[in-house]
Amino acid sequence: MAFNYPQLKQYFSLQNVDPQQIYNDLVEYAGELKFLLEQRDIQVNLAPAARFYTVVSTSDIGRPRTGDVAYTASSSQFQGFINESVGWQPFNAGVRSAGYFIAAQDTTDQIATTITAANAVTFASVDGSFGFSLVSSTKFMADHDGVYNFQFSLQLTNLDAQDHEFHVWLAKNGTNLENSAGLVTVPSKHGGVYGHMVLGYNVIVTVSSSDYLELYWRPDNTQVYIETVASLTSPPVPDSPSAIATITQV
Repeated sequence: MAFNYPQLKQYFSLQNVDPQQIYNDLVEYAGELKFLLEQRDIQVNLAPAARFYTVVSTSDIGRPRTGDVAYTASSSQFQGFINESVGWQPFNAGVRSAGYFIAAQDTTDQIATTITAANAVTFASVDGSFGFSLVSSTKFMADHDGVYNFQFSLQLTNLDAQDHEFHVWLAKNGTNLENSAGLVTVPSKHGGVYGHMVLGYNVIVTVSSSDYLELYWRPDNTQVYIETVASLTSPPVPDSPSAIATITQV
C-alpha cells in the first residue's frame, strides 16, 4: 500500500502570517508525517521474506530480517527468522506430526574381548533421520531439546554349552542412565545349534540440544556376542541385523 505523505504548507509572505499559526502548521505536519512513517515501518516489518539463504549455520547470517528464510546444511533444515527476541526457528517447531527421529542398524558381528569392560553398540548405517545424527558409529546426537523414545533390538548368540547372562543399558553424554539396564540369560548351545535370542526394549529419555545417547553391553562370557544372522532362501527370510535402534520424539 502506497502512502500519500503530507505537504508542508507554503507561505508567500511571512509578514502577514501569525507566528503561532506557523508553529501550529508545523506541529500538524510533523504529527501526520510521524504517523505515516510508523505505519510504513509496520508494513515493511510484516512484509514477506525477500531474502533466502543457503548456509552452513544461521550464525553465518550477520543481520537477518523478520521473515528471512535459510536452509542450514549443518542440520539439513529450513529455518525462519522470527524477530530479534525469538531468533531462528525450524519450520516444524511445535508440530507434533513431524517429530525428530533417527533409525540406524548394523550388520556386523560385535564381539567382546573381555567381560570386565563396557562395550558401546556400534551402528554402521542410518536408514533415516531428522534432527538427529550418528557420530563415531555409537553416539546418537540430538539437534533439539525434547523427550524421546529410544528403542532397540540386539540379536544375541551363545557359542557355549552353558547359559550366560547379558547386560545392556543406556548412557547419556558418557554417563549411565539410572534404571535403564536390562539383564537376560542367553540360552546355551544345544544339539550342535548355537543359542539365540533377541533382546529389545525401550527407554523414555529427556535430552537437550547437543546431548548424545549410547547403548552399552556386557556379557558374563566372551562366547556370547551380538551377531548378524544371514538370510534364508527356503523359505525366503531376510537378514537379521546384529543391532537396530530407533529414536522418536514423543
